[in-house]
Amino acid sequence: MQDKRATPRREIARTAQIELGDGTALDCTLSDVSQTGARIAIENAATIPDEFVLVLRDDLRKRCRTIRRADNSLGVMFVAPPLPAG
Repeated sequence: MQDKRATPRREIARTAQIELGDGTALDCTLSDVSQTGARIAIENAATIPDEFVLVLRDDLRKRCRTIRRADNSLGVMFVAPPLPAG
């Protein structure tokens, strides 16, 4: 099967957080990442909104749009340049 992604992804196992916009942050794990998107492992992926902020570390945040959803994972694309911290 041919990979049709715009940029190559690299496998990773890094803890991150999903900010839901109401002050709630949920722990998740990045499974792979590229310049344009990522695969995120998280329990109950169905409860995550279609758009959210992914906090990779204190000084790196990405606005994400869900493009694929499974039981315990999300495929997301980054929809904006990195957001400022805080």
